[in-house]
Amino acid sequence: MTPPASADIVLGTSLNDTFTRTVSGGWGSSDGTSGGGWTISTPAAASVNGHAGLLALAPGATVTARTNRAFSPRFLDSTMTLGVSAVPVNGSLKVQVVGGGVVGGRNYQLGLTLGTDQSVRLGWTVNTSATGHQNSTTSTVSGLRYSPTSPLRVRVQATQEFAFGGGPLLLRAKVWALGTTEPAAWTTSFVSPSWPMDPMSAGSPAGVSANLSPDAASAVNVTVDDVRYVRRTAALVLDSFNSTKSAGWADPDVAGGTWTLSGPNFSQPTAGQGAVTLSGPGTQGSAYQPAQLTSVDVLERMSFHPQLTGGSFYATELLRRTTAGDEYQAIVKINPDGTAGLSLARQVAGVKTVLGTEVAVPGIYGSGGALLVRAEAVGTNPTTLRAKVWPSDTQEPDAWVKTATDSTAALQTSGQVGLRFYLAKASTNASLTGIVGLFEVHSAS
Repeated sequence: MTPPASADIVLGTSLNDTFTRTVSGGWGSSDGTSGGGWTISTPAAASVNGHAGLLALAPGATVTARTNRAFSPRFLDSTMTLGVSAVPVNGSLKVQVVGGGVVGGRNYQLGLTLGTDQSVRLGWTVNTSATGHQNSTTSTVSGLRYSPTSPLRVRVQATQEFAFGGGPLLLRAKVWALGTTEPAAWTTSFVSPSWPMDPMSAGSPAGVSANLSPDAASAVNVTVDDVRYVRRTAALVLDSFNSTKSAGWADPDVAGGTWTLSGPNFSQPTAGQGAVTLSGPGTQGSAYQPAQLTSVDVLERMSFHPQLTGGSFYATELLRRTTAGDEYQAIVKINPDGTAGLSLARQVAGVKTVLGTEVAVPGIYGSGGALLVRAEAVGTNPTTLRAKVWPSDTQEPDAWVKTATDSTAALQTSGQVGLRFYLAKASTNASLTGIVGLFEVHSAS
């Protein structure tokens, strides 16, 4: 699955609005450190009073406020404060927190139903096309009550593994009373298993939509304040292998430089596949990006075929490769019985040293089954190393599976990132092909 929000992901604030201005007939432009305007579906129903954006709802009315800035669902973490002028009498008040999406009407929404009993119910709607959608079941947030004097703080997060043709979209949210501590656990989550993605698309607007049912006894104002949309910084390297090539690898289709390839046969037999064909036991193939980087967060989607026999297959993420050829490595070892292990290592002057012990990875991994491998190398003196691996059709684990620190002098510098596939000498496979469907690198801290 995709990276969850965590302190080690480098983020950039894309829109920050504290509504300290005064506006009538709309919301105007953000006054936060990161700007952007708002588009209101019914401008006459919207205003800003110096501390919040207001949406005035008569019974039966729906008013939507959308950002003029587009957001991709690949990684978006949004927070805002929602308040009401009154608890509705009869009927219901629904507020949709709309996240980013892609062109063609595809987006996601967290729905908050604010009851006449001051309860808060949550549910998801994922629009997978212009005409279709997926809904989650709704559930009441235990112990939470809202009122005109007790606004709600809402946080919504979306993450998606990028791969050619799209991939699962993981949605998570939490809601709590303003002025109290944000809960550590997510209140609700939802996975949309097939979410299209265009890597070149800027996404679509985010925002808020509020609806007061026709049977409500009187009007209600919804207030929005302290809005912050945060997205991941631009990728340093992003390759989905979205082309075909009979020999070698094409340049990354989104970001990065020309691949340096070392070893046997490299190709892109179909869109979405960077192939490394190992010609027999004891052979390996390596690929490096040219940029010299220090603190990196690397995500790779990989698979292999045919089924292993006799010996293991090693898939290595090269987190830092110096000009002298010394390396920090995150190594996934897949055995013929489908079991797997994860280790971190350094290699200096050709000598490999495993940092700690290999950790068994839950699950069985066979031919054709895709894995996601995420690893980091952060800082120098010491360098912190972290790694995890999981099946690509499941949610990414929050915890790192393996961590280590190292201060070996030869590696306390910048280096290239890349990958390596190796077929053990004990293997009885005549050949084996490793497949990369995604290679993505971001800054880490």
